[in-house]
Amino acid sequence: MRAVSSVTLPAELVREPGNLPKHCSRHGRPADTHADFSLQVTKRPAGGAGLTNNAFSTKGRKPRTLYVTGWPLCPACARSRAVWFTATMVLFFGGVVAFFGALAVQIAADNPPVNALALTAMIGFIAMVVAWLPFYLSGYPRLTKANPSPDGESVVVISPSEEFRADLTG
Repeated sequence: MRAVSSVTLPAELVREPGNLPKHCSRHGRPADTHADFSLQVTKRPAGGAGLTNNAFSTKGRKPRTLYVTGWPLCPACARSRAVWFTATMVLFFGGVVAFFGALAVQIAADNPPVNALALTAMIGFIAMVVAWLPFYLSGYPRLTKANPSPDGESVVVISPSEEFRADLTG
């Protein structure tokens, strides 16, 4: 079994612009753009805490947010994010237009083709639901391999490139 290496960056380091390496953490290429994003720190309730601190009572609390400023992205990562985010928008808003357009035609037309409109509405609904996949694929945590630590005091980069790691030490 292969061991997975990781790098832990303190929260103070990732909050300030200009402190991060000049190479992409995923591919090791020189950064073309820099991204600002936030990571949500989710903390699971301790077992046996009773009714005062269980999964249902902690669900309504606002999660802690760890802000990242100026994360380096190479052209391939920026292009990947743009493509997946565009696919998300096309699927979601195309699904909304198809779904509600089919409903509007059904209501407005005197003798509408029911089967075709039902199929159009169903395809639109499925497109809206399926839009979560490219939305997930366009997310910064997946692109950067960065996740918050359980305590929220640092960012853990899983299997960073050698160039990214070298920029941190040198």
